[in-house]
Amino acid sequence: VVCQNLVGTIRDKSPIIPSMAYLAGLLHDFGLLVLGHLFPDEYKRLNEEMLDDPNLDLSRRENEVMGVTHAEAGARALRYWDLPDELVVAALKHSDIHYRGLHEEYPHVVVVSRAMLSEDGRDDLESALQPSAQESWFKDMGLSVTGLQNAAEKVLKNVDEMDGIVSRAA
Repeated sequence: VVCQNLVGTIRDKSPIIPSMAYLAGLLHDFGLLVLGHLFPDEYKRLNEEMLDDPNLDLSRRENEVMGVTHAEAGARALRYWDLPDELVVAALKHSDIHYRGLHEEYPHVVVVSRAMLSEDGRDDLESALQPSAQESWFKDMGLSVTGLQNAAEKVLKNVDEMDGIVSRAA
């Protein structure tokens, strides 16, 4: 939802399709499910390591333990299911603010959305995005920290409603 709303703030300047941004946000970490299914014992051990040390480099440890990262596993699964390239790229590059290439806008929106919803909260948004503010795509789309904070506020106002929808569906 944050990815979709973020695109709404830049829609007139962006080639990003809001519904595709929504799916990119939804599926960007799909590889975590893939790895959990394929490597249940290793994944459990990795989760325990992450709980013990939240600063652990997840992708590096995934590669060491399972020979593949969740980004790679997710991208492979999405490609296998013949989902659009935008989603495959978003899954593969969802942490790479410096990625340049095909459909780069989608992983960038995911990176920014993740920063907006970081554990540190919106107060940390400016420092989390400071290096990104220098990126040409960030400027070209007319993004600003204030605009991002407004988009985050819009989503966070509806969190209770979204929680209600989820609890009724469960």
